[in-house]
Amino acid sequence: MKTLVPAVVVHILATGMLTIPLQFFILRVICSATRDSNGDADCSSPEVQSIVARWTTMLSLSMAIPGLFAVPVVGALSDRIGRKPVMMLPMVGTLMGTVTLVIIGHYNLSLWPLVLIRLLGGFLGTYGLLTMTAHAYIADVSPPESRTRKFAILEAFTIVGFMFAPLLGGYLGQISTMDVFYLSGIMHIILLVYVVLVLPESFKDPRQRLAHSGGSVSETSVLIPSEVLVATATSNVRHASQSGSLLDSLREFVQSLASVVEEIATNGKSSMLLILVAILFFSMSVSGTTTALLIYTNYRFGWSSLQIAEFLFFRSSLRAFSVSFVLPLVLRGIEHICRIRSAELLIVKIALLISSLAHVILFATTNEWVFCSVLIFDSVSVLALPITKSLLSRNLSSHIQGRLFSLVTLIEQASYICSIVLFGIVYTAAVGTSPSLIFLVDSLFRFAAVVMLLFSAPQRRQFGEALDEEDPDVIGEGRPAGMPLPLEHFIAAHIETGDCDMWMAWATFVG
Repeated sequence: MKTLVPAVVVHILATGMLTIPLQFFILRVICSATRDSNGDADCSSPEVQSIVARWTTMLSLSMAIPGLFAVPVVGALSDRIGRKPVMMLPMVGTLMGTVTLVIIGHYNLSLWPLVLIRLLGGFLGTYGLLTMTAHAYIADVSPPESRTRKFAILEAFTIVGFMFAPLLGGYLGQISTMDVFYLSGIMHIILLVYVVLVLPESFKDPRQRLAHSGGSVSETSVLIPSEVLVATATSNVRHASQSGSLLDSLREFVQSLASVVEEIATNGKSSMLLILVAILFFSMSVSGTTTALLIYTNYRFGWSSLQIAEFLFFRSSLRAFSVSFVLPLVLRGIEHICRIRSAELLIVKIALLISSLAHVILFATTNEWVFCSVLIFDSVSVLALPITKSLLSRNLSSHIQGRLFSLVTLIEQASYICSIVLFGIVYTAAVGTSPSLIFLVDSLFRFAAVVMLLFSAPQRRQFGEALDEEDPDVIGEGRPAGMPLPLEHFIAAHIETGDCDMWMAWATFVG
């Protein structure tokens, strides 16, 4: 964990510092190509903004769509060859794109070479592949009960990285956009050396884990389910006999994800499927507004690259505070009377509902101070992803953690692609009349995520429900099994099991 965090943070810094300079670089190229006969161009006109939005959408999709296919092909390799090699691929892809930006800037080329290189870089995996591998890395080295905290720590460092990266890019971009591209390339070269020489490999397959612990074959039934070893042996034979083609990798990945979905849907874990749908909706909202936010603030408020960088710094600071301080305080305050799963779901539902209402205000306001102030309430939504990912991780077997996070990353990648298209179309169509419409669409997706989480609530014991022999603590002395649960024991059962929703409803009734 200690050696993983620097690698993730440096990659975020080297990639995130490109965000604002890249957007203004695209604007500069488009403005140069749309000058009139007098050599003038109005870069703030709705027509130019519409063209910039289309190019931004195209460049984003050129990496996101191949990245979606890279998740099954490359992501599945992390459960076979280890986390480190897979983690390096997105770094190489970003380095290739940075070098292309330098060439375009020096020779005044069009943006088409960047589209082609980003297509190639997308097949090496995007930032989503890195985060998927990082979460699997943490799952390898952490016990289940500490994963929420460690996922939250990773999320906090990620936010801090994205907080300082645009600020660094904004300040350097005021001097020279090309300097930002140079610095990002150098940082990625250093990072690749660090991963190769310093970062230890975390992954061991079931047999390696057994050998490392000194176990024998006879102990296998205790330490590792027999079907896992059979699947591992079968998988090894299949990998040795197959040619490793793209179709084979895709087929294998689909089958492995199907096994994850099957495990989620069975054994009383069907509510986990609703959590996955909630992640889809929330990822749609986050990806959509993040893509359009830079164009919107420049168009609506006339912000420079430095002002946008300071705005993003403020936004990320609020999110880092929510993850680092608000989440631990809320968890400590609730978990002593609630089941941890129920408490965490309650936090996510409240956070997303507040965030949804905040985006309605962003849609309605045209005042930049109100726009910035509302972000204080929106920042709580950052609690959603680390909590929901931890819930999924803790409720599924340890031997499928890599495939689980492949599935989550696939959902996030798919939502990113859909949101780029959807929000790009909405902004392009409404930029001349109501460019803030993107925030209303964002609000609807967040509210949809809340609805999914409401239906994923744990099963509650019903008043008057008959008890069986497995409920000795609530039956009481001399009460036979099968007798309906009386009111006082109904309340005691919910307090003891920690059903947050029931306990809070009862407290409201008594009050």
